[in-house]
Amino acid sequence: MICEGQGVERTRIVLAEEDGDRTSFREIVRLHRIPKWAVAKIPSFSDFVDEWVQTFRASRLYAVLESGTGFGEYLVISIRKCERGPPLLPANLQEDQWMHTEAGVSLPEYLQRFGELAGLPLEVYDRIDGQHLVPYQAAVSQLLWNQLGEAFLELFRRQRTAYRRINGGS
Repeated sequence: MICEGQGVERTRIVLAEEDGDRTSFREIVRLHRIPKWAVAKIPSFSDFVDEWVQTFRASRLYAVLESGTGFGEYLVISIRKCERGPPLLPANLQEDQWMHTEAGVSLPEYLQRFGELAGLPLEVYDRIDGQHLVPYQAAVSQLLWNQLGEAFLELFRRQRTAYRRINGGS
């Protein structure tokens, strides 16, 4: 928000519009007592917003949201108990061969790489609604997880077995 916390007052109005089975929300913000230097920045900010909207409308996420399937539903995945080193990545699944992951890799990075190597096109996110998740958590689309989750979990069970065999443990 422009000038937030610098004496700028604002009034917010949220309008809900229903169209069949869809509801749209429109937020109108009126700013009072804006410094003149900030008013000069509004046209460039408006251009930025227009460009962002065009990019978003061209994205796959927008297509999913527009279709109404899996609207904004995400599953948060977490990992625990990797006390003997980072989790393993598939090297050769036919021969059940696994390789070590680089230390310090976040869970979203690990899951993205795991999916790529396993041939599962899983899109993994490190944030939801702009809020960063902790490094041992990741978000995936519920819609995509419904399609790929079972295969992913089966491979991950194999990874856990290999992890215990390679690193020791029960």
